[in-house]
Amino acid sequence: MKRLIYTLMILPMAISLYSCSQKDTKTQKAVAEIDSLFIKRYTCTKDSAEYTPGGCVLIIKDDSVLFDKGYGMADISRGTHIDGNTFFNIASVSKQFTAVAVMKLYADGKLDIDKSIYDLDSSLVSLLPKAEKPFTEITLRHMMSHSSGFPDERPKYDRNFVLTATDMQSIGYMKDVDSLHFTPGTEYEYANPTFQFMYAVIEKVSGMPFEQYMKENIFTPAGMDEAVYFQAEREIPRMAHGYILRDTIGEKGGFKEYDYGEETFFATKADGGIYA
Repeated sequence: MKRLIYTLMILPMAISLYSCSQKDTKTQKAVAEIDSLFIKRYTCTKDSAEYTPGGCVLIIKDDSVLFDKGYGMADISRGTHIDGNTFFNIASVSKQFTAVAVMKLYADGKLDIDKSIYDLDSSLVSLLPKAEKPFTEITLRHMMSHSSGFPDERPKYDRNFVLTATDMQSIGYMKDVDSLHFTPGTEYEYANPTFQFMYAVIEKVSGMPFEQYMKENIFTPAGMDEAVYFQAEREIPRMAHGYILRDTIGEKGGFKEYDYGEETFFATKADGGIYA
């Protein structure tokens, strides 16, 4: 079992279980089998007195919902059970929405994802290393596909920084980088800071605060009216908390809340802050 036990969400996924309608007995049998697997894994249901973190599962085939059910607790202290309306931090899946925002600006003719990042806006250059090769060869396409070669040199030894740093604070090191891990576009290396840089890009190019642009141009048009970014002072509707087993941290008894202030993916937005 992983050290960190999160209340989790299995994202909506379009899958074909069988070539048949929802009413067919094969589909019903498959759904029942899926349900039994999650009941075994997350024993806390609405009829159970056992309080454990859990998850929510949604399975869609074409335009039909085949399965939609929650398991376990969203908030143990409040006794709140998970269901289809529970809000989860979708962590790095937030990157996809940031990329869509950049592509929207590209489609609107406000930036070019294949030009050097030094050509985006003069004010963004101050966030980057000296304008010379190989840095000037980096494009937004490279950044969005984790192929820029830009190293992640955030001060990870500083636990408080890792847990609380904003997007702009997280990319503060970029201007001092003196080399890339590889020539842009030649290799793949997963990197959070390149998406945090896009936080600055979206604000500067759109002329709007990041959250406002995302809500008006991405979430609302997609029908995600309640989607929201985490902020320490913001109340998240119907929020699922993260938890850790107490015995893994030298304490006794059950689960302990473990999210903002204890784990990453909360303080930054462009790379992992959406609740939905």
